[in-house]
Amino acid sequence: PPLADALLKIWRPIAGNELWALRLPSVALYLTGIMLLALSAEKLGGARSFMAAIGIGILWPFAFHFARLVGWYSLCFFLVSLLTLNYLYLIERPDNRRLAIFILVALLLVYTNYYGWIILACLAFDLAVIRRHPRSQTLVLATFLVLVIAYLPIWSAIAIQVGSKAHFLDGGTSIASRTINAVFCLYSLFVSEAVAPWGFPQSIAAVLGIIFTLTCSAVVLPAIPRRFLVYFGVLFLGMFALDIGNTKRLLGISPWLILPLAIAISTSSARKILRNTLAVGMATLALVGWTGTISRDHYSSLRFIEPWSDLAAVEALSVAKGDIVISNSPAFLYQMNESLRNIGLIPKDAPPGL
Repeated sequence: PPLADALLKIWRPIAGNELWALRLPSVALYLTGIMLLALSAEKLGGARSFMAAIGIGILWPFAFHFARLVGWYSLCFFLVSLLTLNYLYLIERPDNRRLAIFILVALLLVYTNYYGWIILACLAFDLAVIRRHPRSQTLVLATFLVLVIAYLPIWSAIAIQVGSKAHFLDGGTSIASRTINAVFCLYSLFVSEAVAPWGFPQSIAAVLGIIFTLTCSAVVLPAIPRRFLVYFGVLFLGMFALDIGNTKRLLGISPWLILPLAIAISTSSARKILRNTLAVGMATLALVGWTGTISRDHYSSLRFIEPWSDLAAVEALSVAKGDIVISNSPAFLYQMNESLRNIGLIPKDAPPGL
């Protein structure tokens, strides 16, 4: 969908050629999303849950890697966090103003990520089937009709995307490959790609931390926050069922993981031993992830630590000699652009672009 690219097109001339400036909106959107998520946690779990959500969001190694990237990742995180807060306000008092705000945020979400429709389906299910809200049919129908009409320019693009992904109905990637990918992505979501699953013994501690965290959270959570954890599981598994799962897509659905974790670790109704076990599990995950991030010795993917600027400088000289350089790495292509500009193959006053 075009929203993230349109915003980048507006911001790119403002940021110029400074990479930190290009990343500034992504960081700002992520931090704002954490604040909105903390407000949702406060509504469901109290003031301690607010602080827990802030702490988890700031200390999360996965976000350090993906929330600063230029792209739709942080925007999607922000919109899901905003949608969640607006949903809680809407079910609290479903007036027309709150419904209009919810629909607007939902529209921005589906204009950012096609998977936003599945996120909205989870909320519709929660409203109509689980909560059995007296106005559920009206709210769901109104939202659906407005979104379908407002999405008219995009339906043809969705049809193309569905056609290109239709191979999952014909077998596509094997179930074993999808399962392995799902396990790797879940592992990376908690500790980031800074510590590979084969990086012993750190990975063993991380796996135990994930097991303790998810198990204890499922046990201690009240009913409403637990449903968000279930919906996260549905969204996560849905990605791999559709054969679209990868680590970069996870930031967009992660608000529904952070929210229940923040409530679980701060709930006063849980037994002390479970809260302590949960705290140890989450602290272990943060420690493993940040240790790998700082040491830079155990990355499962080199895209975060490749010396892209140095590689681009070398390859720019090859281009100057008439060679052809091919890459599918946006980071490398960005640096290549700058290297070509530095050696005069691209005019200094040319409009910035990848």
